[in-house]
Amino acid sequence: MSKLDGMNEITTYYGFSEPVVLALIRHRGFPAVKLSGGMWQSDTGLIDKWRRQQILNELENKKEESHV
Repeated sequence: MSKLDGMNEITTYYGFSEPVVLALIRHRGFPAVKLSGGMWQSDTGLIDKWRRQQILNELENKKEESHV
């Protein structure tokens, strides 16, 4: 696991733009926090875990849809 300081490091690691990452933070529980002073912080391990969970959730939703 490696700490990511600032939105630039977070977006570079995740590979999406700042508006997309901010929307994911607000609506999908993306693991990042805005610290006092306005700096964003996250962690590569948390992002990887979150990404895997999103994939598993999507696969489960598709599986459920195919049984309807």
